[in-house]
Amino acid sequence: MQSTLFTTLTATEEASLSGGHKKKTTTPPTTTPPATPPAPPTITVNLAAIITQTAVNVNTGKVKGDLTQTAVNQIKV
Repeated sequence: MQSTLFTTLTATEEASLSGGHKKKTTTPPTTTPPATPPAPPTITVNLAAIITQTAVNVNTGKVKGDLTQTAVNQIKV
């Protein structure tokens, strides 16, 4: 004897009776590491510099030594 208490349902009927929604899958949020600032560039400059100093001394000949000194610097790169 076949039971008539239970009937078979189609996939659509089953989905409608069970709520009709899919399981939502969530992806975990991706975290990006904080960006580190780039290191400043290192610049090395090798220059040959020529420094010329010219001194001019003027003495008036007095006993107390009245001396005037003037210096001129020239820097050439």
